[in-house]
Amino acid sequence: MARDFPFRVYQLGSGSSGNLTALEGPEGVLLVDAGFPAREVIRRLERAGLDRRAVRALLLTHAHLDHARGAGVLARRLKIPILAAPWTLENLGGLRGREELLPVPERGTFRAAGFLVETLPAPHDIPGTLMVKVEGKVGLATDLGHAGEEVRNFLSGLEGLLLEFNHDVEMLRNGPYPSWLKKRILSPRGHLANDQAAELLAGPGFTPPRRVLWLCHLSEKNNRPELALQAARRVIRNGGVSILVATPSGDPRPRTFP
Repeated sequence: MARDFPFRVYQLGSGSSGNLTALEGPEGVLLVDAGFPAREVIRRLERAGLDRRAVRALLLTHAHLDHARGAGVLARRLKIPILAAPWTLENLGGLRGREELLPVPERGTFRAAGFLVETLPAPHDIPGTLMVKVEGKVGLATDLGHAGEEVRNFLSGLEGLLLEFNHDVEMLRNGPYPSWLKKRILSPRGHLANDQAAELLAGPGFTPPRRVLWLCHLSEKNNRPELALQAARRVIRNGGVSILVATPSGDPRPRTFP
């Protein structure tokens, strides 16, 4: 059961170069993904005013390097467990056998760093990819090729949402990527385009986030922040919702959820 306590969300970097989100609650800090080297993760935490000693756990959404690059070193340095789907833990690089590895359900609930966390499989091209919902208030879905009914139900009606706005379709099709990579990104198990994310937010029966929407995992070559913002603003009618572009450099300023 979710508890009613305030917590802060820090978006500390999002994109192909790395992804890092921190949630700070009464019992400590939960990291979601560590796509930067451990030293850089710690630097970003300190820049945001977060004490590394307060970090209680690292939850990985999947094993791709831009989400898991620093996991092993960080777990050893901070003496924290790595939580992830079983396939992710079995195929995670950079481990030395001294880390505490805790499998979590791909579809279920558990507690981490004092937070109630709910997971759902995400349609992505590596096994064990998870979407995450924390305390029933904030959702994170940054790597998914499409958003079907189950995804919509999982992400509807939240206070805050970190959602993938990866690419503009025309920029991708006319861009420098090889054809095989374009097909992978455009596939139903690839990445969400701006228009697809907007369609999710405007879909029938879907309630967009009430307070904060982060536009995440923007491609540096196949998207522009203004295009992602235009797509989001077309469908978010509530002027009280903050729409933020999550950048590779991150933002040390938190958003608080009461």
